[in-house]
Amino acid sequence: MNVAVRASWRSDEGFTLLELLIVIAILGMLAVVGTLQLMSYLDRARTDTARLQVSSASTWAVYRPATRVLRRWLRRRKPSMDGGDHI
Repeated sequence: MNVAVRASWRSDEGFTLLELLIVIAILGMLAVVGTLQLMSYLDRARTDTARLQVSSASTWAVYRPATRVLRRWLRRRKPSMDGGDHI
């Protein structure tokens, strides 16, 4: 290889500063979009969890007195003589 060919071959290696900046800018935009999507997903998950907890608490508040009465009734009930559970 002669010297002129070697010099032109070496000048074509690598990326220019502009190309690298463009790639970094694109990656930055993708990171921002991904972060916004993740935050939106986490917000929806927190909202759904809160709804489920409120629903569970309200269900518990409705059925709790009924289970207390049932437990009292079961404690007062005498077992049958043959060991079977007759109601």
